Amino acid sequence: MSQLFNTPAGAGMTLSVVIDPAKLAAVEGMMAGIKRGVPRVITRAINKVGVAARTEICRRIAAEVNLKVTELRNRNVTLTKANYDRWEAKVRISGRRVPLLRWLARQTRKGVSYAIRRGERRLVPGGFIAEMDTGHRGVFRRKGAPQARRRRRRGHEAEVRPRLPIQELYGPSAPEAMSKIEDLGKEVLDRRIAQDLEREIDNQAALVIRQEGGS
Repeated sequence: MSQLFNTPAGAGMTLSVVIDPAKLAAVEGMMAGIKRGVPRVITRAINKVGVAARTEICRRIAAEVNLKVTELRNRNVTLTKANYDRWEAKVRISGRRVPLLRWLARQTRKGVSYAIRRGERRLVPGGFIAEMDTGHRGVFRRKGAPQARRRRRRGHEAEVRPRLPIQELYGPSAPEAMSKIEDLGKEVLDRRIAQDLEREIDNQAALVIRQEGGS
């Protein structure tokens, strides 16, 4: 048995696939007489499917929410590959909540608008985009309870929040965004990866045989 995917607790999702013992026995028969033939086939197959799975996860998340594939691959969806001695690959989906500024935030007269899902823009009333003394930019909101103050220009009482304290606002994390995508559910991915792994083992077995000068 070889576990293909196992994401750590809290990383967002756990995916696991085992190689059918009958399939492994068939590969051992085909690789008879080929030095390290079995680990070559299994390791290559697992890694090929692992790379494809990471790409698919990044692509599907980016298709639903306003995060780029390259950003997801570099920050949130990482792959640890298998080797000859460890027939296991790990895809880890991790990351903290994404600052709201990165969700296409725009300053408006009423506050800050943002779009987490494509085509769905929302508003933070009274929110504002600012740059701190450190150079960090973000979307902020005043935390104090509204207080009644007289605005001289308008001549009437209005609810106004005190200038301090303020808090930075955040959107969902990559695992949270992924959990909202129906066809990236655990059962769907488990089934898809298992099917892909079966095919890739056959492909890699045929390739190793050709490389060794077999028919």
